[in-house]
Amino acid sequence: WHTFVSDLQVDLEAAQPGVEILEVNGIFIRGSGRVDDIKLLNQMPASWDSDGDGITDAEERA
Repeated sequence: WHTFVSDLQVDLEAAQPGVEILEVNGIFIRGSGRVDDIKLLNQMPASWDSDGDGITDAEERA
């Protein structure tokens, strides 16, 4: 299994600047495979390193 982490607000800001997420009504996944344990958090844990470069996401944004 692989873990993927994404900040939806940051992703949306890159595509549509100035738009704010108010709620998530669904998640669409394209392709084939298995998905398990999808979680939506109101903030990312400070220790997460979503791009696997050894620097936490919190440190990259500081």
